[in-house]
Amino acid sequence: MRSIVPILILLLLGWLGLGTWWHYTHCGAGSQLLAGDKGAKPAAVATTPPADAKPAVAAAAAAKPLLIRDGSKFTARAEEDFTFPRSNFKPNIPAKTENALRQLAAYLKNNPDRKLTLIGNYAGSENNTTRFSNLGIARADDVKRKLVTLGAPEGQLQTAGRKNDGIEFKNNLLYGGIGYQFANAPVAAATADAGNEGDGAGDGAGDGNATANVQLPPMVVTAPGLNIREKANITFPKSGFEVDKPLPPQVQGAYKKMGDYMTKNPDKNLKVTGVYGKDEKNESLLKTLGLARANNVKQELIKSGVDSKQIETADKLRPNLQYPNDKVLGGVTYEVVDAPKDDAANEAAAKLAQIEKDLKASPRNLYFETAKTQLIMDQDLRNYFTNLIYYMDKKGDVEVTVTGHTDNVGNEESNMKYGAGRAKFVKDYMVKNGAPNARIKSSSKGESAPIATNDTNEGKAKNRRVEVRLK
Repeated sequence: MRSIVPILILLLLGWLGLGTWWHYTHCGAGSQLLAGDKGAKPAAVATTPPADAKPAVAAAAAAKPLLIRDGSKFTARAEEDFTFPRSNFKPNIPAKTENALRQLAAYLKNNPDRKLTLIGNYAGSENNTTRFSNLGIARADDVKRKLVTLGAPEGQLQTAGRKNDGIEFKNNLLYGGIGYQFANAPVAAATADAGNEGDGAGDGAGDGNATANVQLPPMVVTAPGLNIREKANITFPKSGFEVDKPLPPQVQGAYKKMGDYMTKNPDKNLKVTGVYGKDEKNESLLKTLGLARANNVKQELIKSGVDSKQIETADKLRPNLQYPNDKVLGGVTYEVVDAPKDDAANEAAAKLAQIEKDLKASPRNLYFETAKTQLIMDQDLRNYFTNLIYYMDKKGDVEVTVTGHTDNVGNEESNMKYGAGRAKFVKDYMVKNGAPNARIKSSSKGESAPIATNDTNEGKAKNRRVEVRLK
């Protein structure tokens, strides 16, 4: 009987051990019991991760790989796609993901016959604080800018927005958010009906998905001895006055023909009329957005050999102008006209003399907020700059000084830099609007020349200025 006791004890211990093992592995409570918390529910230990693990778990669940494919011609991959914060258009791009975008940029550069439409997704519940009509286009535009910095030709990239209320956000992040649509036709090859030539500045009616889905109005310029009819044309951003670059090769060729024609016909002028819509914002220095567009195109024509004095600029409001993909298609018209003679020339000379008198009588102060280089504009200032740039164009020997001033907030050295930055901002903006760069001198006086007390906020605001003066 005694010999059986040890065997029974061993069997009892084995039974206890097996039961404990089964309980730990099947109920998931081993660590909880070992910690002495016998009253805790086993399921809580099995399903609830530590608090500091939640972001990692969420990120792992949300992360998606990046895949960009142009059929069998090109594939770019990355372990993780970039992300957009909710209601934000700026992407977070990991280094490995940027490398995939670099490959995409190189592919486009090496294949000029391919174009890519970037389609930005957005949810209706997101807030859009951008200048674009929807957040999707803003996201696509920012990715487009990134690709351009990586070497992609801007002319091969288009943008569009797509509302998608089914997209999900993890930790307020949208993973991916961009679609990639490749096509054969280059941007400049978007065609119009040959029987509907118009004036080269179409209303741009379309479905708003992408510029490629809308017919560009042709560029038409005719005169005795000149016949330009190009299917390609230029575009402008909505509310923007700078023409989209690069210019299509056909447009560059047309501008060169205009330059050759005007050289051979000094008794002719080229009238460039910029169109604009009633719901566009004028962010230029000139009195209308249309005039600013005409002046910007004028600079391109001058580069192509057209004499500045043979270019007239004008503007035209088109109330029904539409903006497919937030673009103005065409945006300017061209007309060969006779150069002013006799009475018209005398009238132009009298106008120029009056402008000169007004400009010299009243130098202008432009104002800024503290530590910012954002210029505050009103219609009176736009009229002033319209006259100033016109005068500089007609008088080839005049110069303008642009001097930056600040209040006394901060130290003297930093204020000299702020003043210089503000002066350079104004000068650069004048050049973009058609003023000759070589005849504008910018400088800074920092806080050294106040025109009001710095003891009050009102006085400081008056001292934060840039003075524009005709020499």
